Amino acid sequence: MYPAFQRPEQRARLSAQEHYSQFLSQRLEKDQLAHAYLFKAPVEDGYALAQALSLAVFCEQGGCGQCIECQHVLQEQHPDLHVIRGEGESRHPLIKLKQVHQLIAQVALPPVQSSHQIFILMHAENMQKESSNALLKTLEEPSSNSIIILLTPF
Repeated sequence: MYPAFQRPEQRARLSAQEHYSQFLSQRLEKDQLAHAYLFKAPVEDGYALAQALSLAVFCEQGGCGQCIECQHVLQEQHPDLHVIRGEGESRHPLIKLKQVHQLIAQVALPPVQSSHQIFILMHAENMQKESSNALLKTLEEPSSNSIIILLTPF
């Protein structure tokens, strides 16, 4: 299994998602990553899994957690990692159409420093109807160098 899925700091969260971790490790080993994933789990666990996948993709050592690439991922400062969170003050902030349009525009661009760009949509269930419709075309006609991860507890 890739080192990114075995990091001690995330072991508790990832152990609850062991089947996802094994599946993603197998896909990485075979260089057969899909263009999109839906992680149905508590959002914190899904985020830990998405972060582990990002580490594995961006780190030359498979997610060592120590190199500059890994540090940038862990701090959400990697130029090819895009985390989209809902906007608003409510308990369930909405992912708005403007945010999805920005994601679509970014997907069309090549990665800055890696082989792929990774987009993580937190609480994907909170997308406005217009937002989900706009994202659908990007999911149906993916870019070859982008991975979109939708996180939802439902």
